Amino acid sequence: MRARYSAYESGNVQFILDTWHPDHRFEEDIDDIREFANSNEWLELRVLKTQGMPRHATGMQASVEFVAFFRQKGQQGFNQHHEKSTFRFLEGHWYFVEGKPMPPIKLNRNDSCPCGSGKKYKICCGC
Repeated sequence: MRARYSAYESGNVQFILDTWHPDHRFEEDIDDIREFANSNEWLELRVLKTQGMPRHATGMQASVEFVAFFRQKGQQGFNQHHEKSTFRFLEGHWYFVEGKPMPPIKLNRNDSCPCGSGKKYKICCGC
């Protein structure tokens, strides 16, 4: 999951496609993925919860709940993508199956602001 985030961050669209489960992969999505990855600045990944992630379990399914903070290039502030992703272990590798969008998480006032300013959220984007 972290590797897929890094692929979005670096614009490595081929890795994103290669780690998509073959039964759920759509080659025609490649342009949309490339546009989404390259039009945003990726700020932070927070993994909130994992479930059923043994190291080697052929046919096993697992889920990861995460929030990816990003902003459109040239913009201020940030957006968040909160998702519960399902992965399936197949032939020695974990593959992304699907993602269920979740509502945005509430940030605490004293957290560091995900925009990358280094300031507390309450005196930056949370004011």
